[in-house]
Amino acid sequence: MADDVQAMIFYYARIGYGQHIQNFCSKHLQKRPKDALLIFWHAFGLILEGSYADALQELQRVSEPRDVEVVVVAAMLHAHRLCAIIDNEEVDNLEQRLRVVEKCGSERALFLAATLYLYLGGTSNVKKAKELTAKILQIQPHYVPFECLSAWIGLELESERKKTRENTRQSHRLDSDCMETSLHVFNEVLGRGNCIEALLGRAYYYELKDEFAKAMDELNQVIVAYPWYLPALCEKGRLGMLLQDWDLVRETSQLILHRVIFSGPLARIAGRGCPSVLRKTLALTKRAEGLLPKHAQFFMEMADQYFLLGDYKGALENYRLASQLDELSMEPMYGSVQCLLVLGEIEEAEQQLEFLVEISVSLGKSASLCYVMAQLVWKKEKDYSRCRDLLAETIALQSKVKQLVLNSLGFNKDVKETFKNCASS
Repeated sequence: MADDVQAMIFYYARIGYGQHIQNFCSKHLQKRPKDALLIFWHAFGLILEGSYADALQELQRVSEPRDVEVVVVAAMLHAHRLCAIIDNEEVDNLEQRLRVVEKCGSERALFLAATLYLYLGGTSNVKKAKELTAKILQIQPHYVPFECLSAWIGLELESERKKTRENTRQSHRLDSDCMETSLHVFNEVLGRGNCIEALLGRAYYYELKDEFAKAMDELNQVIVAYPWYLPALCEKGRLGMLLQDWDLVRETSQLILHRVIFSGPLARIAGRGCPSVLRKTLALTKRAEGLLPKHAQFFMEMADQYFLLGDYKGALENYRLASQLDELSMEPMYGSVQCLLVLGEIEEAEQQLEFLVEISVSLGKSASLCYVMAQLVWKKEKDYSRCRDLLAETIALQSKVKQLVLNSLGFNKDVKETFKNCASS
C-alpha cells in the first residue's frame, strides 16, 4: 500500500470515521480491486459503523498474502463478539486460530494486527497493541513504521487513562515517562528523515499536554512537507478553535475550501449540457491545481471536465499528466484510451489497451477496463454481441465496488447509449 494511501486511512481510523474509510478504500479498490489491505480496511470501516455481518463477509474474501492473516482473524473475532447474536462456537474457533497465527506471524503481520488493536481503541485493545509491538521491536528495533506505532500506542494509552479519569471525575496527571518516551521516539525518527506519522505524533503529544501552539507548529511542518495531506489543515483549524483564534480558523477554512474546491460534483450535475457551468468549474479546478501543483488528483479532474466539454485533446493531455504523477493509478490510463478512441486513434488505443489487459492479470479486471474494451470493440469491429457481453460484465463489476469514479466520464449515460445502439442494430 502506498504511503499516502496508508496515511489517509490511518487518520480516518484514528478519529473513527468509518464511512470515510469505506469511501476512500472503495475509490482505490477501483484501481487495485484485489488489494488485500484495501479490502481489509474497507471491512474495518464497516466494523466502526456497526455493520458486523457485512464486515465479516468482506473479511472472508481475504486469504492472501499471509501477512494479513493475523489482522483479518483478529478483526473477524472482534466483529463476531459484537454481533447481536453471538456464534460462540465460531468465536472459540477464531480465538484458537488467532493464537496459532500470532505465534508464527511475521513482523509485518504483527504490525498490522497491532495497528488494528490501536484503532479499535479501549484500554485492553491498546495494551494488546503494545504487547505485539514490543515483540516486533525486539526483532527490528529501528524500523520506522514499528517505532512510530510504538510511540503512538504510548500516547494513546495516556489518552485512554485521561478519558477514564475524566469519566470518573478524578483529577488526572499525565504520565510524563510514558509521554516523554513517545516524544523521544518521534524525535529519533525525524532525526533520520521526514516521516508524516512522527510529525503527527509530535503534534498529538503537544495537544495532550494542552500546548496547542506547539502542536500547531508540528502541523505546519506536515503541511509544508506533505501538501497533499488535507487532514493536517483540518487539524490546524480544530486547534485554532481550541485556541479561540478565529482569524486562524477562518484562514484555514478558506485554504481547505481552495484545496477541495471540488468543482467535480457540480461539473457532474451540470454534465455535457451546460458548457458554461463546466467552464467555470474547470477554472476553479485549475486554480486549485495552482495552489497545490503537480498533484495527480487535479489533473485527473481537469481531464474529466475537458472530456465533458468535448475537448478530447485537452482531456488526453491531462490524463497523461495525471498518469505520470500517479503511476499506480489505472484511471488516467483508461481515460487516455477513451480519448484516443473518440479521436479516432484506434491503433494507438488498441496498443495501450493490450498493455492494460496484461496488467489486469495481476490486479484483476475492473469495470473501467471492460468498458473501454467494449468501446474498442464497438469502434473497430462492430461486434454487437461481444460489445453487449462486455457492457454486461462492466455493470456486474461496477456493482461490486461502491462509488466508482467512472461517473466522472458520464459513464452511466454512455453505457446506456451504447446498449441502445447495440440493441437497435
